[in-house]
Amino acid sequence: QAGVKYDAYRLRQALMTSARWVPHLEANKQGNGVVNVAGAWEALRALDTAQAPIVITSRAKVRHALSQLLATPGEGVGIFEREGWIAGDRGDRTITFTRTTGPKEPMTFALGWTGNDGTYSSPASVTLPLNTPVPVTVSIAPTTTGVHAALITLDNPSHAGFEYRTMATIVAADSLTFGNSYKSERKIDVPRPAMTHLYYRVPNGTTSLRLDIDASKRRVAVSIMRPDTRTVTGIGSGFGPPTGPANGYRFLPFTFAVIVSSQPKATIPAVPARSSRTKSHHSPLGSPPSKVESATLPEGAGA
Repeated sequence: QAGVKYDAYRLRQALMTSARWVPHLEANKQGNGVVNVAGAWEALRALDTAQAPIVITSRAKVRHALSQLLATPGEGVGIFEREGWIAGDRGDRTITFTRTTGPKEPMTFALGWTGNDGTYSSPASVTLPLNTPVPVTVSIAPTTTGVHAALITLDNPSHAGFEYRTMATIVAADSLTFGNSYKSERKIDVPRPAMTHLYYRVPNGTTSLRLDIDASKRRVAVSIMRPDTRTVTGIGSGFGPPTGPANGYRFLPFTFAVIVSSQPKATIPAVPARSSRTKSHHSPLGSPPSKVESATLPEGAGA
């Protein structure tokens, strides 16, 4: 009724550029953020009088157990590496940007990061000629285990909103090696309602992955996500020590994810429990565990 022009590009840009960022959620869990209807409408109105849209594409390295099945094997629109990283590593990766519309003259875009925990760094800007691929070096340095994700944005102040955005994601896994006796013990909080992901690099030749859970204060459920993203569910629920996956599974030398989630009791207390415990124990072929140790988590730890 207002006569505002719209098409797939404008609707997408309006939703992306106006989304409300949620600071306590990782980028891989929220994308651009929460949809902001009022903000999207204002962004759409601003695009109504904007110049011709600036279209930018990107390509970057992907490392995943199935990355060879991508349209271009091992390559996607952003950095995604589920394999090959542990805390303390440092390395450089390249994102290549190509501007396919707009003026014939080169355009300069500010490069900014959203949701970056300090893992990523890059130049402050990039200049893109028309139809010319331009590589941008991204330095990566995870200091903790787990997922590290952030959005990288290209913005030119002469146009409404930002022009392009993609995501960078790596997983820094716990490495189960001879040096740590193929064991990893973690004390974690499992928020409710939510789940916690733990990542483990399983060495080649492994025949079993054993999980011992000490969760006497709250019922938890455990599942394992294989490197191909298939999930083994129902491994354990309750207060006992579940074990999985099933014997005979052919482990590949990739990263497995252990997913721990809170489970309600029959009667939910007025004040939810604040602690949960988990331990991952790995026994490779030829190195059976001599004993299983319990993990302990102090009461009162926050989610």
